[in-house]
Amino acid sequence: METLECESEERDLITLIPEIIALLGGIVSAVLIALPLSSLLNVVPSLGPIIIAPLVEEPTKIIGVILLALYYPNSITSKKRGLILGIMAGIGFAFTENLLYFLVYPQAVLVRAVIPVLIHICASATAALGVALLSKKVDRSSAGFARFKQVNSKETRVFLIIAMSFHFINNFILVIGLGDLFWVANMILDYFILYKLYSYLPEKLTGIKITGTKELLSKAIYSKRKKEEHQTKLFDFK
Repeated sequence: METLECESEERDLITLIPEIIALLGGIVSAVLIALPLSSLLNVVPSLGPIIIAPLVEEPTKIIGVILLALYYPNSITSKKRGLILGIMAGIGFAFTENLLYFLVYPQAVLVRAVIPVLIHICASATAALGVALLSKKVDRSSAGFARFKQVNSKETRVFLIIAMSFHFINNFILVIGLGDLFWVANMILDYFILYKLYSYLPEKLTGIKITGTKELLSKAIYSKRKKEEHQTKLFDFK
Protein backbone atom coordinates (compact mmCIF):
# COMPACT_ATOMS: atom_id res chain seq x y z
CA MET A 1 0.00 0.00 0.00
CA GLU A 2 2.81 2.41 0.91
CA THR A 3 4.53 1.64 -2.42
CA LEU A 4 1.39 2.52 -4.36
CA GLU A 5 1.03 5.76 -2.43
CA CYS A 6 4.65 6.69 -3.15
CA GLU A 7 4.22 5.96 -6.86
CA SER A 8 1.06 8.09 -6.90
CA GLU A 9 2.86 10.99 -5.22
CA GLU A 10 5.75 10.66 -7.69
CA ARG A 11 3.35 10.80 -10.65
CA ASP A 12 1.64 13.86 -9.14
CA LEU A 13 5.02 15.57 -8.82
CA ILE A 14 5.94 14.76 -12.43
CA THR A 15 2.66 16.19 -13.68
CA LEU A 16 3.44 19.43 -11.85
CA ILE A 17 6.82 19.90 -13.55
CA PRO A 18 5.43 21.68 -16.68
CA GLU A 19 3.57 24.14 -14.43
CA ILE A 20 6.77 24.81 -12.49
CA ILE A 21 8.69 25.38 -15.73
CA ALA A 22 6.01 27.77 -17.01
CA LEU A 23 6.01 29.66 -13.69
CA LEU A 24 9.80 29.90 -13.55
CA GLY A 25 9.85 30.96 -17.19
CA GLY A 26 7.64 33.91 -16.34
CA ILE A 27 9.75 34.83 -13.31
CA VAL A 28 13.13 34.54 -15.02
CA SER A 29 12.08 36.22 -18.26
CA ALA A 30 10.88 39.29 -16.36
CA VAL A 31 14.33 39.88 -14.85
CA LEU A 32 16.65 38.66 -17.60
CA ILE A 33 14.80 39.51 -20.80
CA ALA A 34 11.64 41.60 -20.68
CA LEU A 35 12.51 44.44 -18.31
CA PRO A 36 16.09 45.00 -19.57
CA LEU A 37 14.93 44.88 -23.19
CA SER A 38 12.02 47.22 -22.47
CA SER A 39 14.41 49.71 -20.86
CA LEU A 40 16.75 49.50 -23.85
CA LEU A 41 13.98 50.09 -26.40
CA ASN A 42 12.11 52.69 -24.36
CA VAL A 43 13.33 55.70 -26.36
CA VAL A 44 10.10 57.65 -25.74
CA PRO A 45 9.17 57.01 -22.07
CA SER A 46 5.52 58.00 -22.51
CA LEU A 47 5.06 55.37 -25.23
CA GLY A 48 6.98 52.62 -23.47
CA PRO A 49 4.09 51.11 -21.47
CA ILE A 50 1.74 51.34 -24.45
CA ILE A 51 3.89 50.02 -27.30
CA ILE A 52 7.16 48.55 -26.03
CA ALA A 53 5.78 46.61 -23.06
CA PRO A 54 3.24 44.52 -25.03
CA LEU A 55 5.72 43.81 -27.84
CA VAL A 56 8.47 42.67 -25.49
CA GLU A 57 6.66 41.10 -22.55
CA GLU A 58 4.08 38.89 -24.26
CA PRO A 59 6.55 36.72 -26.23
CA THR A 60 9.14 36.56 -23.43
CA LYS A 61 6.98 35.68 -20.43
CA ILE A 62 5.77 32.45 -22.06
CA ILE A 63 9.30 31.28 -22.83
CA GLY A 64 8.85 28.31 -20.48
CA VAL A 65 5.69 27.23 -22.32
CA ILE A 66 7.47 27.60 -25.66
CA LEU A 67 10.35 25.39 -24.52
CA LEU A 68 7.88 22.76 -23.34
CA ALA A 69 6.07 22.83 -26.69
CA LEU A 70 9.30 22.50 -28.67
CA TYR A 71 11.15 19.92 -26.61
CA TYR A 72 8.45 18.20 -24.53
CA PRO A 73 5.27 18.55 -26.61
CA ASN A 74 3.67 15.60 -24.81
CA SER A 75 3.46 17.80 -21.72
CA ILE A 76 0.81 19.90 -23.48
CA THR A 77 -1.86 17.35 -24.30
CA SER A 78 -4.93 19.58 -24.46
CA LYS A 79 -6.17 23.15 -24.58
CA LYS A 80 -6.75 22.99 -20.83
CA ARG A 81 -3.08 22.24 -20.24
CA GLY A 82 -2.08 25.09 -22.52
CA LEU A 83 -4.38 27.49 -20.67
CA ILE A 84 -3.06 26.45 -17.25
CA LEU A 85 0.57 26.78 -18.34
CA GLY A 86 -0.16 30.24 -19.74
CA ILE A 87 -1.80 31.29 -16.48
CA MET A 88 1.23 30.09 -14.52
CA ALA A 89 3.56 32.05 -16.80
CA GLY A 90 1.48 35.19 -16.33
CA ILE A 91 1.46 34.81 -12.55
CA GLY A 92 5.22 34.28 -12.46
CA PHE A 93 5.90 37.34 -14.59
CA ALA A 94 3.45 39.57 -12.70
CA PHE A 95 4.91 38.49 -9.34
CA THR A 96 8.45 39.45 -10.35
CA GLU A 97 7.38 42.68 -12.05
CA ASN A 98 5.32 43.72 -9.02
CA LEU A 99 8.21 42.93 -6.69
CA LEU A 100 10.55 45.15 -8.70
CA TYR A 101 7.98 47.95 -8.84
CA PHE A 102 7.44 47.66 -5.09
CA LEU A 103 11.14 48.24 -4.44
CA VAL A 104 10.94 51.51 -6.38
CA TYR A 105 7.34 52.61 -5.75
CA PRO A 106 6.17 50.98 -2.49
CA GLN A 107 3.11 53.25 -2.36
CA ALA A 108 1.69 51.63 -5.50
CA VAL A 109 1.70 48.09 -4.16
CA LEU A 110 -2.10 47.75 -3.85
CA VAL A 111 -2.77 48.95 -7.40
CA ARG A 112 0.03 46.82 -8.83
CA ALA A 113 -1.26 43.76 -6.96
CA VAL A 114 -4.50 43.71 -8.97
CA ILE A 115 -4.36 45.38 -12.38
CA PRO A 116 -1.12 43.95 -13.86
CA VAL A 117 -1.82 40.44 -12.55
CA LEU A 118 -5.20 40.26 -14.30
CA ILE A 119 -3.93 41.50 -17.66
CA HIS A 120 -0.77 39.34 -17.55
CA ILE A 121 -2.82 36.22 -16.81
CA CYS A 122 -5.33 36.95 -19.59
CA ALA A 123 -2.69 37.78 -22.19
CA SER A 124 -0.28 34.94 -21.40
CA ALA A 125 -3.12 32.40 -21.25
CA THR A 126 -4.21 33.54 -24.71
CA ALA A 127 -0.70 33.36 -26.15
CA ALA A 128 -0.17 29.93 -24.58
CA LEU A 129 -3.18 28.54 -26.47
CA GLY A 130 -1.32 29.29 -29.69
CA VAL A 131 1.80 27.62 -28.31
CA ALA A 132 -0.31 24.60 -27.34
CA LEU A 133 -1.43 24.35 -30.97
CA LEU A 134 2.23 24.54 -31.99
CA SER A 135 3.04 21.55 -29.77
CA LYS A 136 0.86 19.36 -32.01
CA LYS A 137 2.95 20.00 -35.12
CA VAL A 138 6.53 20.27 -33.84
CA ASP A 139 9.11 18.50 -35.99
CA ARG A 140 11.19 16.63 -33.43
CA SER A 141 13.77 15.63 -36.02
CA SER A 142 15.06 19.20 -36.20
CA ALA A 143 17.57 20.52 -33.68
CA GLY A 144 19.02 23.77 -32.37
CA PHE A 145 17.86 26.95 -34.07
CA ALA A 146 15.92 24.98 -36.67
CA ARG A 147 13.61 23.65 -33.99
CA PHE A 148 13.25 27.02 -32.25
CA LYS A 149 12.44 28.58 -35.61
CA GLN A 150 9.19 26.61 -35.60
CA VAL A 151 7.82 29.10 -33.07
CA ASN A 152 7.25 31.39 -36.03
CA SER A 153 4.09 29.54 -37.00
CA LYS A 154 0.74 31.06 -37.90
CA GLU A 155 -0.83 29.59 -34.76
CA THR A 156 1.61 31.28 -32.40
CA ARG A 157 1.62 34.56 -34.34
CA VAL A 158 -2.17 34.90 -34.37
CA PHE A 159 -2.67 34.18 -30.68
CA LEU A 160 0.33 36.34 -29.77
CA ILE A 161 -1.13 39.28 -31.70
CA ILE A 162 -4.37 38.95 -29.74
CA ALA A 163 -2.42 38.77 -26.45
CA MET A 164 -0.41 41.87 -27.38
CA SER A 165 -3.63 43.70 -28.26
CA PHE A 166 -5.05 42.93 -24.82
CA HIS A 167 -1.92 44.35 -23.21
CA PHE A 168 -1.75 47.37 -25.53
CA ILE A 169 -5.34 48.48 -24.97
CA ASN A 170 -5.08 47.92 -21.21
CA ASN A 171 -1.95 50.06 -20.92
CA PHE A 172 -3.38 52.71 -23.23
CA ILE A 173 -6.43 53.11 -20.97
CA LEU A 174 -4.24 53.38 -17.87
CA VAL A 175 -1.65 55.76 -19.34
CA ILE A 176 -4.08 58.29 -20.79
CA GLY A 177 -6.31 58.02 -17.72
CA LEU A 178 -9.68 57.04 -19.14
CA GLY A 179 -10.80 55.89 -15.70
CA ASP A 180 -11.64 52.73 -13.80
CA LEU A 181 -14.92 52.15 -15.64
CA PHE A 182 -13.18 51.86 -19.01
CA TRP A 183 -10.54 49.59 -17.53
CA VAL A 184 -13.09 47.25 -15.95
CA ALA A 185 -15.14 47.13 -19.17
CA ASN A 186 -12.03 46.36 -21.21
CA MET A 187 -10.91 43.65 -18.79
CA ILE A 188 -14.33 41.99 -18.98
CA LEU A 189 -14.12 42.10 -22.79
CA ASP A 190 -10.60 40.60 -22.77
CA TYR A 191 -11.64 37.68 -20.60
CA PHE A 192 -14.78 37.18 -22.68
CA ILE A 193 -12.65 36.89 -25.82
CA LEU A 194 -10.29 34.47 -24.05
CA TYR A 195 -13.29 32.37 -23.01
CA LYS A 196 -14.64 32.31 -26.58
CA LEU A 197 -11.23 31.36 -28.00
CA TYR A 198 -10.89 28.59 -25.45
CA SER A 199 -14.41 27.32 -26.14
CA TYR A 200 -13.84 27.38 -29.90
CA LEU A 201 -10.70 25.26 -29.82
CA PRO A 202 -11.16 21.47 -29.75
CA GLU A 203 -10.06 19.83 -26.51
CA LYS A 204 -7.16 17.89 -28.07
CA LEU A 205 -6.22 20.77 -30.38
CA THR A 206 -6.49 18.66 -33.52
CA GLY A 207 -8.49 19.11 -36.69
CA ILE A 208 -8.42 22.92 -36.64
CA LYS A 209 -6.79 25.36 -39.05
CA ILE A 210 -5.84 28.90 -38.09
CA THR A 211 -5.98 31.24 -41.10
CA GLY A 212 -5.67 34.67 -39.52
CA THR A 213 -6.41 36.88 -36.52
CA LYS A 214 -9.62 38.42 -37.85
CA GLU A 215 -10.96 35.08 -39.07
CA LEU A 216 -10.15 33.34 -35.77
CA LEU A 217 -11.84 36.01 -33.65
CA SER A 218 -14.90 36.01 -35.88
CA LYS A 219 -15.25 32.24 -35.77
CA ALA A 220 -14.56 32.05 -32.04
CA ILE A 221 -16.96 34.79 -31.00
CA TYR A 222 -19.81 33.47 -33.12
CA SER A 223 -18.92 29.81 -32.69
CA LYS A 224 -21.64 27.28 -31.89
CA ARG A 225 -19.18 24.47 -31.20
CA LYS A 226 -20.36 23.91 -27.64
CA LYS A 227 -23.99 23.81 -28.67
CA GLU A 228 -23.28 21.42 -31.55
CA GLU A 229 -21.22 19.10 -29.31
CA HIS A 230 -24.03 19.06 -26.74
CA GLN A 231 -26.59 18.19 -29.41
CA THR A 232 -24.31 15.43 -30.75
CA LYS A 233 -23.99 13.89 -27.29
CA LEU A 234 -27.76 13.94 -26.86
CA PHE A 235 -28.21 12.33 -30.25
CA ASP A 236 -25.64 9.65 -29.45
CA PHE A 237 -27.33 8.95 -26.12
CA LYS A 238 -30.62 8.41 -27.83
